[in-house]
Amino acid sequence: MKPFKISIGWFFLVLVFSCSTDAENLVPIEMEPEIIEPVKSLTAKQLEFIDEYHYVTFNLAPDSYGATVNEKWGTDVKLFLDGDVPREYSTQVETALNKFNDLLSDGISFQLVATLQESNIHLIFGEKESIREVWPDMFEAIGNVNFTGYALYSRNGNFNITRGRIWVKNVSIPLFNHELGHTIGLGHASGDFCERDFSRNQSFMCSFLKPDFSVFDKAIIKTLYSPEVEVGLTFSQLKPILEELLLTDVILVE
Repeated sequence: MKPFKISIGWFFLVLVFSCSTDAENLVPIEMEPEIIEPVKSLTAKQLEFIDEYHYVTFNLAPDSYGATVNEKWGTDVKLFLDGDVPREYSTQVETALNKFNDLLSDGISFQLVATLQESNIHLIFGEKESIREVWPDMFEAIGNVNFTGYALYSRNGNFNITRGRIWVKNVSIPLFNHELGHTIGLGHASGDFCERDFSRNQSFMCSFLKPDFSVFDKAIIKTLYSPEVEVGLTFSQLKPILEELLLTDVILVE
């Protein structure tokens, strides 16, 4: 067996000096100070937003175990209003849809259509009895609870939402916004954002309805329907994307 040899190489540092001894020929070298950019960190409000985004988009109800991945529409949302719908209500719904559209940046839109055949969200306006024959599963889910609205949606194997069903009892636009919110992938807001005094609620996804979108509501819709947020991501995959959107001010929460 050949002996194992360790070769040690010696390295010599060759210093080159000027041959001149004239001190006037020496030029001092000024070193530029290194500029270290401060690391930008998330604010308390941004961290709160991430927690609430997780809750709203991964939980369909306060007692839900939540979805394993995020779900959203990948095509235009086409809403058909069915039942004895007042003309005024149709106009208000169209205005509400445009407010949603203002928050979308991934190429899809929400629109009102004239027929059930061309729609992918079917809204029935009227008393609860009006859905008994059409949607018996929803009717049974509501049971004897005094709801004024209810919503369900279906998705495909890629976790894209493909169809939605909404029942509303009255012409309240906050109710419409809330139920539409469910059909686009939003659950109820957390208890930190919803109070029994509805005037203090911070989200349109509270059970006690808020008339307008809060800053967080707008940020949640804008985030979910941004091109950076792909469908079918777990929250651990999604979190760094959310952080980047917040740190680069693409999404504003304060």
